[in-house]
Amino acid sequence: MTSHMCYKLKEALFRLKNKDASLTELYLDSKKVGDAGVKKIVKALLRFESNQLKILNLSCSNIGAKGARKVAKLLSSLTKTSMLREIDLSDNNIGDKGAREIAKGLDNKNSTLTHLYLSNNKIRDDGVLEIAKTLASNTTLLGLCLRNNEIGNQTGEAIFDSLKYNSTLGFILLKGSSISETVENKIKMILCDNKSREKNDTIIRPKEMNAFHKPLNESITKGLPIQLKLQIKVLL
Repeated sequence: MTSHMCYKLKEALFRLKNKDASLTELYLDSKKVGDAGVKKIVKALLRFESNQLKILNLSCSNIGAKGARKVAKLLSSLTKTSMLREIDLSDNNIGDKGAREIAKGLDNKNSTLTHLYLSNNKIRDDGVLEIAKTLASNTTLLGLCLRNNEIGNQTGEAIFDSLKYNSTLGFILLKGSSISETVENKIKMILCDNKSREKNDTIIRPKEMNAFHKPLNESITKGLPIQLKLQIKVLL
C-alpha cells in the first residue's frame, strides 16, 4: 500500500470515526487497498452505523475473495435505515469464491443496496449462478454489472429464470461473456416487461454509472426494433 493510499484510507477512517455527515461518497478506486484495507473500511462502517455513506468505490483495488467476504458482511448488516446504495468492486480478483460470499450478502431482505458492480473479476459460472439465485427474492437491486466475466448460457438461463420473480431490477450488464444472443435477448425482453421499470427510471443515475464505466452509446441497441430501443433497460 502506497503512502498516498495510507493517507486516503486513514482520512476515510478518521471521518467515519468522527461521524462526518459530509462523507457520502468514498472513492478508493485504483488505490490498491487490498483485502487488509477493505477489512478496515468495513469494520469502521459497521462500528459507526450512523454513517451517511451512499457510494463505496473499491474498483481496481487488488481485492480478492477475503475482501469480498468483508464486503458481504457489510451487505448482510444493512438495515432499512442504512444509507449505502452503491458498491463498485469492478476490476478486482474476487473469483467464484468471492462471488459466493457476495451472494450471501445479497440475501439480506433489509438491504438498501441498489447498484452493484462486479465487472472483470474472474468470476465463472459457479460464482454467478449463486448471485443469480438471489435475484429471485431480491427487492432492492436496480442495477447489476457482471461485464467481462467467464460466464455462459447455463448462467444466462439461470439469470433469466430468477428474473421471472424479480420486479425491481432495471438493468443488468453482461457484455464480454459467452452468453449467446438468443439467451441475451430473453433477458432483455423479460426486463423490458418489468412493470416497475418506469419507477426505476427515476432512481437509476446515469452520471454516477458513467463515473464507473465507459459511456454508453447507440451501438448497443443497433439492429433492435424501435419499440425495444425505447423500452430497453438492460445493456448486454
